[in-house]
Amino acid sequence: MINDRFGRISLTRILSSINNFQVLWIPDLTCSAIVLQLENSGINFCYYNTKNGAFDENSLNSIVIENKDVLLV
Repeated sequence: MINDRFGRISLTRILSSINNFQVLWIPDLTCSAIVLQLENSGINFCYYNTKNGAFDENSLNSIVIENKDVLLV
């Protein structure tokens, strides 16, 4: 039985209901439990840089819109 109390389980269930996305973009500070859950679920993900003010919402939005990716903020 899967324990739905964990946010990481809920996240992968939500993502599995979204059709036709290529990549999930996650912050580089995402905890290892979430990363492991994504890997075990076969979800293709990439990190985006949040360090030293590198987070640029406009450029990330354009990547997501152009590629039909999902951005986790």
